Amino acid sequence: MPILGITLNRIEGKRNENKIGAVKVNNNTQILDVKERELFGLNKKGLAVEFDFKTEYTLDGKEIGFISMGGEVLIHDDRQDEILKYWKEHQELKDEWNVSILNVILRRCFIKALQMCEDLQLPPPVGLPFAEKQK
Repeated sequence: MPILGITLNRIEGKRNENKIGAVKVNNNTQILDVKERELFGLNKKGLAVEFDFKTEYTLDGKEIGFISMGGEVLIHDDRQDEILKYWKEHQELKDEWNVSILNVILRRCFIKALQMCEDLQLPPPVGLPFAEKQK
């Protein structure tokens, strides 16, 4: 699926408390809407896939912080009429379309969230590799 770009139009984060303990990290990504969009400069129509990304940090069941982003992914595909029709009928995308779009969203948002969690002094939203001494 040809993905033309991704735009973030909302980025926010907050750390509520300075508590130490086993922080639980929960990531959630949702596709909220799919709309037809004029692709200026290309003189074509494409699709705008609106999304929401959120990482929640909890300790003992209480939220201690969050990182949240929203935006849209622009796509152009020969099957976009089929994609739009399916979305309007089911409010979801078929896996063959969903996987490509979600991978772009996750890549962009996790990179931004990694930067933000460092500034907010929150744990990373995903496990990071680290070097170990060889035995």
